Amino acid sequence: MLNKKGFTLLETMIVVAIIGIISAIVIPNMIPWRENQRFNGAVRDVYSAFQKAKSTAIKENSVVTVSFSGGTGNSGSYTVFFDADNDAAYDSSETRLYSGNMPAGITLSDVSFSTAGNAYLRFNSMGFARHSDGTRESGSVTITGKNGRSSLVTVEFSGNIRIE
Repeated sequence: MLNKKGFTLLETMIVVAIIGIISAIVIPNMIPWRENQRFNGAVRDVYSAFQKAKSTAIKENSVVTVSFSGGTGNSGSYTVFFDADNDAAYDSSETRLYSGNMPAGITLSDVSFSTAGNAYLRFNSMGFARHSDGTRESGSVTITGKNGRSSLVTVEFSGNIRIE
């Protein structure tokens, strides 16, 4: 009696063919999923930057600013910091709490707050969105992906933050 161990060449080739067929079906479907995950992650990062600013302002009994800029390739970036000189621009002498850049192919397509021309938002020590003169501030940041999909991160003057 022969002692057979292992797989035959035919069995191995059938398994390789099955793996190839499954890969051909699955991989094209993974690319849009991956882009969607990157887009959702970018939206959540902006939302988290606002949340961090609000909670830090309350915790530290201070004013915290979230400032946005166009950045390289107009993808955009944002910085959360203690604005010591009250100019809404991050300086090296100020404490940066958090900063982020939009991933490739995802842009900050619109940053609009109730004070015209502002690309920043401040949270006061009570967690309310306020301008430097104390007036109410609210607005939204629009984030757009490669496929044209967009989401809004909205901040109300009460400090409520939501993704739309």
